[in-house]
Amino acid sequence: YRITDKASDFKVHKNGLMSYFSSGKFFLMDNQFRVVDSVTCVNGIETDPHDFQILPNGHYLLIGLDSLRADLRKHSVFMRKNLPGSRNALLKTGVIQELDRQKNLVYQWNARPYFKLEDCDRFFLNDTAIVDITHFNSVDKNRKEEILLSARYTHELIKLNAQREVE
Repeated sequence: YRITDKASDFKVHKNGLMSYFSSGKFFLMDNQFRVVDSVTCVNGIETDPHDFQILPNGHYLLIGLDSLRADLRKHSVFMRKNLPGSRNALLKTGVIQELDRQKNLVYQWNARPYFKLEDCDRFFLNDTAIVDITHFNSVDKNRKEEILLSARYTHELIKLNAQREVE
């Protein structure tokens, strides 16, 4: 066993490594629970704790968050009372990154151009200052090299063509 302060998304991967999320990164452990590596999103993207996959080719598939300050006062969709958003809100959108074994970025998709605040289920818009539009919960890659991800706040399952180049 291994004692950690706080951890989430613990799982055993097909290659035998185990992983868990803590302190902003995914830690990789061997079968003796020894930490052998860690993985985070790159290029200023915050690592999201919801899901992490080690692909059959040894690449890493991660969910990240891209943040942008925005004036959301014209959007009266918050707190289930049609309250306006904050003047200087932190607007977050999901990002999918695939890193190679050396943790070089080989694929990235940012949801920002494809999602608007109005796409969200208002039930989830409970904070006028920090707003996660997409809230991706899980990600995986199929045999056709398509990335599948779930977007909780918009009630969508999304399929991406992972053959595109890094944006």
